[in-house]
Amino acid sequence: MLHTLTCPICNITFTHKDKRTKCCSWECSYIYRSQLLTGRIRGRIHSEEFKKRQSERYKGSGNPHYDKHNTLPKEACIKISIALKGRKLSPETIRKQSEARKGQRLSEETKRKISLAHSGEKHYWFGKHLPESTRQKISKANKGRKCTEEAKLHMRMAIRKGKPPTPKPSLICPICQTKFIQRSQGNIYCSKSCLSIARSNRMKGSNNPLYGIGHTEEAKTKMRLHRRSNVGANNPRWLGGKSFEPYTIEFNYKLKELVRKLDHHQCQLCHTKQNGRKFCVHHIDYDKHNNCIDNLIALCDICHPRTSVNRDYWLRYFNATHRKTLRKLRRQWLTITT
Repeated sequence: MLHTLTCPICNITFTHKDKRTKCCSWECSYIYRSQLLTGRIRGRIHSEEFKKRQSERYKGSGNPHYDKHNTLPKEACIKISIALKGRKLSPETIRKQSEARKGQRLSEETKRKISLAHSGEKHYWFGKHLPESTRQKISKANKGRKCTEEAKLHMRMAIRKGKPPTPKPSLICPICQTKFIQRSQGNIYCSKSCLSIARSNRMKGSNNPLYGIGHTEEAKTKMRLHRRSNVGANNPRWLGGKSFEPYTIEFNYKLKELVRKLDHHQCQLCHTKQNGRKFCVHHIDYDKHNNCIDNLIALCDICHPRTSVNRDYWLRYFNATHRKTLRKLRRQWLTITT
């Protein structure tokens, strides 16, 4: 015998042999059960004991969807989405969920599965881009926003996996015996010049792999021929003989010493202090006749050869970062001294 029934979810009339059946399909039955468990039907509220029994009943292998992927058809997903749309969890529920998940850590296998499930074309944002209007809104919302020191500390601790930032130790340079703060791990020298001196000392005498060996006559001949063939226009760094151009009379000892004083006897690239040997004075625009005080800059023996290669880059670099600030500082210094 068939009974005529009405589905409480989609309000469709259907027939079934069991009059205790509530829903027309298993999709509606799923929604009905979820609403029943949340107490949304007829204002029904279940006891904590009943909730615990239901939780134990459907836990692990007792759950019909245990170890199965989402096999629901698209229509069922749409129905579930409509039924749950606009639903907001209470603050108490959010607090309980947070406390239940607190201290739980995913295993490496689970992390790997989640990563594979959301990688490549499976990712929601694969091939998608935010519209320009949304980008502008995000840009305006974050404009002028600064992270607090507490937020910065949290981010640093998150990167270090909860470990507090270790204080940087202070060391004494074994070359010049000056005290400095160690910037990176393994660095025991205060500057590049001290590092180069240490490397030079390390390769002296018997520590050099070529000590007492020397080159063969054949190797010496090859090196001699290579040097002779790599001169003038044959050299890849040849710039038409600019290095042979003479300096003007204004580019003298006094002008060089003035530039070094204005730069506080410090290299303007690596910021090392002058120690012993005097720093070179470099023309920013590579014009030996332009001896304007704003066109000259002090560089160490290591950084000065670097400016001979890729001159366009160094010209842009010095004009963008150094020239304006140096002009202001030098004029202030000159006004004070005069």
